Amino acid sequence: MAAIWDPEAMKYDASNLNLDDVPEDLWKKYTNAKIVNLSHNNLTSLPRELLNLPNVEELILANNLLEKFPQVLCKMKGLRMINLGYNVIKAVPRELSSLQNLEELNLECNAFEKFPNEICTLRKLNSLHLGFGRRLTFVGSGQLPVTNIVRAATIKPLMQSYPSTSIYFEYTETARKLYLQQNEIVRFPDTFGLLSALEDLDLSSNNFEELPTQVSSLKALRCLKVFNNNLTALPDTIEQLQELQELDLSSNNIETLSDAVCGLANLTTLDLQNNQLLTLPHSFSNLQTLECLSLAKNSLAHLPIPVCSLKTLKKLNLWIIQYQPYPMNWMNLIISKLEHLSSFNISYNALSDIPEEICTLKKLRKLDCSNNKLKTLPASMGKLQRLQDLTLSCNKLTGIPNSLGSVKSLHKLDAKITTLRHCQIDSVPDCYLSIFPTIISENFHKLYIM
Repeated sequence: MAAIWDPEAMKYDASNLNLDDVPEDLWKKYTNAKIVNLSHNNLTSLPRELLNLPNVEELILANNLLEKFPQVLCKMKGLRMINLGYNVIKAVPRELSSLQNLEELNLECNAFEKFPNEICTLRKLNSLHLGFGRRLTFVGSGQLPVTNIVRAATIKPLMQSYPSTSIYFEYTETARKLYLQQNEIVRFPDTFGLLSALEDLDLSSNNFEELPTQVSSLKALRCLKVFNNNLTALPDTIEQLQELQELDLSSNNIETLSDAVCGLANLTTLDLQNNQLLTLPHSFSNLQTLECLSLAKNSLAHLPIPVCSLKTLKKLNLWIIQYQPYPMNWMNLIISKLEHLSSFNISYNALSDIPEEICTLKKLRKLDCSNNKLKTLPASMGKLQRLQDLTLSCNKLTGIPNSLGSVKSLHKLDAKITTLRHCQIDSVPDCYLSIFPTIISENFHKLYIM
């Protein structure tokens, strides 16, 4: 196979060709190239002839065998993006500082043992990938520019912390997004709180036992993800984040939710699943803008009444909130108050019945009743005319209500591992006869029976 030239995009693509050397036709025939893709080859070095490509802005060299940062790249001053991910590079040269037009640099999955401070001289850099390599340490007092977006995602630079003498953030007035998930971070420097324009912060999958106090200073924050840490509570200062719309606290060890969280007036999405919650505060009803709520995998002894006051709620996940059977009145309470529900997950709750009243949820599009003890479904399920996705797997059902046949929007029905596979054919609605037990239907995209 030969390289592909796209004259419209000015792109030269010689990826996945098992090359040991860069093809000469690149600098002899395609000197006007703007994008060059040499990824997934066996390159160990780059020729000086690449300097004959004055217009190149994007250079993709990922998945090769480069052990050194190619010096020739430092002279290609028009470069805006370099991808050197998945090589075996251990350091970058000082000359990297000459690439003052560079905006994106991908060095993930290489062999760096210390943070390459040379990167800190790149004033236009706004996207940095250093993840999935060895654990890095900082040497000196390098300045890491954080502009429009720093995907420091999966950077492991700090040996479990950010020593304030090792790093500080510049250009704090423009930073918008910062991703630091999947590291071993436990604390931040005080200067972290100076990122006053930050809107999106991901601290998930680290070792935080407390939310860093600096986070509460980020008044412009709209999305905060702290899932999969070791948090047991949140500070009262979190109430200062009045612009916050999305908060993910899932997979922590939170036992009590503070009133401060309930004071976040603009919150629309709150994920509390997989914690140790026993109850919710009365102030939870103050979250009157909340649209998506997950309480799955907690230890709630009963449905918290404040949830039923959230009139704007559209998605509610109550998966495994109680291993013992719930009294039926809790379901009726939800149904009577939350008329805007479009997604409702009540799986793994030992339910033996679902009340007919569930069929009054006219906006319901997705219903998950799996892994309960259901033997029957309400006869009036056909009233759910907007239902698209119905999951009934792992129950004791012996039939499906005929009324479901009138639900033309229903495109996915999952009834795996139920007694339906043993039921009589007359217990399956006529509209399903042509697809039982096959999965071919004009109406259905997916039907699972066995």
